[in-house]
Amino acid sequence: MRRRGLKDNIADELQQHNYANLGETSTVSPVQNPDEEPIRRFISLEQVRSQEQEFAREQKLQRRQSLAEGRPPEHEKPEEGKFEVSRFATQLYTISYLVLFSILGTLARLGLQALTTYPGTPVIFPSLWPNFAGSLIMGSSLKTACSSANTPLPTTAILLQR
Repeated sequence: MRRRGLKDNIADELQQHNYANLGETSTVSPVQNPDEEPIRRFISLEQVRSQEQEFAREQKLQRRQSLAEGRPPEHEKPEEGKFEVSRFATQLYTISYLVLFSILGTLARLGLQALTTYPGTPVIFPSLWPNFAGSLIMGSSLKTACSSANTPLPTTAILLQR
């Protein structure tokens, strides 16, 4: 087993802090001045790198001070109310929910198909209404998810709205 050196620890911390506040839907703005202010101060790459190095030095210094005082570093402290869930349990729950809701979805589709199939029906295809209902449900859930996450709708949804 290879011992990790100080450079490996610093590199890991830099990588961890670079992406610490990055959300799922965060993207880089294509416009360099998104606020449309008349004066915009840009941060050069050299300034960003020096800030990252300064942050790494401060973290290293704090870690050394906490170890010298005999207390564990901040990121190694056990947090109350947090517990680890096994990967197997998470996969089991996910698969169980997928199976349950696929069965319920199939039963709903078969029930709607049975309700809309009768003698003299104006529609020849028995799966028309279940497919229509499924499209409505999926479209409304997509629009709700996109509006709550403040992300734009996919191109096809935008074209359909016109």
